Amino acid sequence: RRAPARNIHRNLRLQPRVSSAPEGPRSDEKSGGPMRKGHTTLDEAVFPAGKLRCLLPEALMSLLPKRFTSVSAAKRCIRRGLIMVDGDKGNVTSECKPGQRIVYLQRSTPAPAHGNSLPLDHPHVKVEYEDDEFALVVKPPGIVTVGKGCGVTLNSIITQILKPSTANNILRKPRTCHRLDKRTGGLVICAKTREAQTAFMTGFAEGLIRKRYQALVEGELKGKGIISQPLENKPSHTEYSAITHFTQSELMQSWRSDMANMLEEGATLVDLWPKTGRTHQLRKHMKFIGHPLVGDRRYGGSKYEKEDFHLWAVEVSFPDPADTEGQGKRLDFRIDPPAPFMMEAKKSS
Repeated sequence: RRAPARNIHRNLRLQPRVSSAPEGPRSDEKSGGPMRKGHTTLDEAVFPAGKLRCLLPEALMSLLPKRFTSVSAAKRCIRRGLIMVDGDKGNVTSECKPGQRIVYLQRSTPAPAHGNSLPLDHPHVKVEYEDDEFALVVKPPGIVTVGKGCGVTLNSIITQILKPSTANNILRKPRTCHRLDKRTGGLVICAKTREAQTAFMTGFAEGLIRKRYQALVEGELKGKGIISQPLENKPSHTEYSAITHFTQSELMQSWRSDMANMLEEGATLVDLWPKTGRTHQLRKHMKFIGHPLVGDRRYGGSKYEKEDFHLWAVEVSFPDPADTEGQGKRLDFRIDPPAPFMMEAKKSS
């Protein structure tokens, strides 16, 4: 009795599925190969006859050199499923043969936003500027920019609040192009397209993107200067300029008394321009010259009950992505910092 039952199940597994309506091939008329849903063809090429076989990443660099400038970039696109070879999804280890058609896809629709993925009381993030290529948002202190197991992050919030892009080669989701410490607030650049993401990452690597911070540091700091203390065994430079000094009594009258009680020598509002991008560079450099950030317990600040240091990214400047003729146009974005930074205006008035 058992043997026939096993045979029946074996036969059922071997039977082919029968579809009520045969599925026709999904094809892109331009490239002649299958098209992934939500994607369009960005570029394509045919592996020429007489050319020696090579791996797909090398073929991409050879056939589409303007699109792929490195093997890592080619592999990254292949793993994202954006490369098709004769209608099949490409693989980083597959060999290309003469006559094969290689298609580079781009996403035509953004990834669906999951409206219930954020709690109702998630931190408010202001959109300072936005277009189809990039956006600038104001990160509030207290949330991390990006990370796993960190709860709500800035990356997860911008996915919900930024408008869908209608540009070509959009990212699956908008992405932040740099980070701010959890306790630091201010401007953060977000990319919506791969071109914008590449441009901003290149700009940071080549020092073309300039940022200005405002910080409240302990004690009385005077004048201007450049701090050139190596960090992480690498050259590191920070330019600073003191704005105004607050005495302890002034802090007591217009600010938090719990912190002002610890600042016998008062505090100084200072502009900071990082010339390099080391981890915690501004905090470490201010500690090095004897003026740690107010509330920065990790790097020499007074021991408050709660770490709440005062550092704000107030300005960012970078080459205009629309300046394709290389005329040197730059975009500059500024915001007003919150209290206690605005005490300067009250004092001067």
